[in-house]
Amino acid sequence: MIADSLNPIQQQLLTELGINYLWGRSLAPNLQRVPTQSVPKSSAQALAAVDVGVDTVQVATQAAEAASAESAQAAAETARKMLQQARHRLPELAKSSPVVATPAVASARTASEGATQAQAAVSSAELSLQELSWQALMSYAAECYGSALSEASRAAIFSAEAQEPKADWLFIEQLPSTSSYHQAEAASVDADRLFEAMLSALALQRHEVQRLPLLVYDAAHEPRTGKDPASALSLIFIEQLKRIRPRCIVAFGDAAAALLAVDSGLLALRRQELVFEHPALGSIPVVATFSPQYLLLHSSEKAQSWQDLKRARRLIRAQDECQSAS
Repeated sequence: MIADSLNPIQQQLLTELGINYLWGRSLAPNLQRVPTQSVPKSSAQALAAVDVGVDTVQVATQAAEAASAESAQAAAETARKMLQQARHRLPELAKSSPVVATPAVASARTASEGATQAQAAVSSAELSLQELSWQALMSYAAECYGSALSEASRAAIFSAEAQEPKADWLFIEQLPSTSSYHQAEAASVDADRLFEAMLSALALQRHEVQRLPLLVYDAAHEPRTGKDPASALSLIFIEQLKRIRPRCIVAFGDAAAALLAVDSGLLALRRQELVFEHPALGSIPVVATFSPQYLLLHSSEKAQSWQDLKRARRLIRAQDECQSAS
């Protein structure tokens, strides 16, 4: 028989070609059973997929894409639900939980309100002072800042003799303390005489000038706010300056340093060109010199003081020339 004459290799080839029987006889029954028994189920499925022309890689890719699409859809659905829950909670939170200011915000708000109230108090005090006459303003100054002085001292320091406060010359000196004033009160008459002599040398009369104590801000008497140098001065003193409108200020002793809020001695200030700046008054030249009380004890300094007074006179004359030229 021809089937019997075939060797095993020829039989296997014929079997792979699909020829299982030859002349009614099976070519290799053992060869057919071995692959069938050894091929696992997954491999059989893969071979079946090859038989129908489906690419295994494509199947895997499609499966992965489907799984990814399902995951993305699930994540999107979860996010949508969370957003809806958040939207429902926000209005309730805004209604039930009032806004609470942090300590820093509350402190800043309190400071701002305090500054506004202080500024309002200052404005009110300034308006009240503007309504006073010159004599009433001087009396009010004596009540606020001269309580520690005797009646005679108050009358001498806070004089209200001038009916018209406006003057080109303003002489200022620091308000003496109780102890220092009582010690020098006996010599005050001589100091006043020396001051009158200084005015005569300048060809000035007493009624042509103003002489005031430098009133520094005192929290017990007046409201105050601000950081500019003028804020250290009393509102009463600023109102006096507005009434007088001096063209030059002659500051006796340490009054110049207090007026300009500088930490310098009289000897240093005498050699400098000083100016007092104020928004309502503009620029006013200041000349620092020795006080009459000091000159009574140090007569050798009178010549230097006279040079200071002449410099103040030149400043006023220079202003006259500028006005004439304009």
